[in-house]
Amino acid sequence: MDNFDVAVVGAGFAGLVAALAAAQSGARVVMFEGGARPGGNARIAAGMFIATESTDALHAYIPDGDPALQRLFVETYPQVIDFLESHGLPVGPLEPLGNARVVRPMALGAAGARGEFVDRLIACVHGAGVRIESGNPVMNVSPEEGAYRIDPQGVRARRVILATGGFAANPALLAEFMGPGAQYLRRRSLDGASGSGLRMARSLGAALAGDMAAYYGHTMADCPLDQSLWQPLTPYFARLGVLVDRTGRRFTDEAISFLEESNPQAATRSAIDRYWLLFDERIRLGDGVDIGIAHRLDWLEAAQAVGAPVVIAQTLDELIECLGVDGVDPHGLRAELAAYHAAIRQGTSAALQPPRSAQPLVLDRAPYYALRCVAGVTATCGGVAIDSLCRVLPAQGEGKVIPGLYCAGVDAGGIFGRTYGGFLSWCAVSGYRAGLSAAQSA
Repeated sequence: MDNFDVAVVGAGFAGLVAALAAAQSGARVVMFEGGARPGGNARIAAGMFIATESTDALHAYIPDGDPALQRLFVETYPQVIDFLESHGLPVGPLEPLGNARVVRPMALGAAGARGEFVDRLIACVHGAGVRIESGNPVMNVSPEEGAYRIDPQGVRARRVILATGGFAANPALLAEFMGPGAQYLRRRSLDGASGSGLRMARSLGAALAGDMAAYYGHTMADCPLDQSLWQPLTPYFARLGVLVDRTGRRFTDEAISFLEESNPQAATRSAIDRYWLLFDERIRLGDGVDIGIAHRLDWLEAAQAVGAPVVIAQTLDELIECLGVDGVDPHGLRAELAAYHAAIRQGTSAALQPPRSAQPLVLDRAPYYALRCVAGVTATCGGVAIDSLCRVLPAQGEGKVIPGLYCAGVDAGGIFGRTYGGFLSWCAVSGYRAGLSAAQSA
């Protein structure tokens, strides 16, 4: 039987960084990836390392996140960027992102196509002496004489790091934690996030942390989309428009999150199967408004080219009539838009139910548009409970940890909530911390 200091379960971004950090610290490391190749969702990520200028700023933006993990995030972020760059992984210069946040992009590949950066990271991991076994999923991790046995591989490791990517691809777990609305979710992530890390951690007595119903995702066009289009066709500008359900009523504060990630969650929590994004020409063109990130002036043309269900009308009345044909109650929609526009003109949009907290825009420039949408999930926010050293906490036994067990990346719950601060950064930070902690303790 092979014996290792550290075994990493999952070879996504968090697992790769963890393996590299552990190996650089002198540990003998093996990692197992269930998919055909390592890299996971980082290959199709926008590739932005997002952070905030301070822990206070992060907690103000994400008040339902764990303050200790948020402190780890902010304080370790600069070290992790240095760590990546020291291994020849280029990161772009610091850029502002709004809401006291900053971003440094991967300097290889393009948004939605970051394979070049990921492959270079994999080469670094190989170069550090880590054994990577792809297409070899771990089914069970069990304590054995002061170490852990990894099965069916039959490997022993003194320390184990779980980094399998959360449970966004597991319908049963989504239903368990998110209720009936989970059945309407479209996945905008790869197959690997099967919840295996969560399952194994729970079998070892781990506690859960964070809002298990919260996730990072986006509004998506209600049509089949190739994974190469998930990022470029995301309507980030949904935070500027009006979102309504079949009754014609608004169901969320569209602008409460910077990347509109709260909108699909509101649909899921209300078990809404599909909803409609209403916007006008000013919003489409970004003429004098905050359009958010990755907005493309050719978005509409690209969306129509793949069959996105878009309605275009020259008047709001015409748009309402067309949406009536598409399943929206025209009477409810007409009343809702009248109340919404009246509140904006009177400066009382914050008193609407639901409120409009920012970007209160009147739809008044023709043509008018409506996109039929569904909620899309990228990564789950709740997961395994960890401390600031990324050690897994038990469900029973306050102040204790599960010896030798660590967790990183999307598997680890509690860093984010209904709003999100950058999973790529969190995967890098938590992977780095877990790798160092596991190696040092081993």
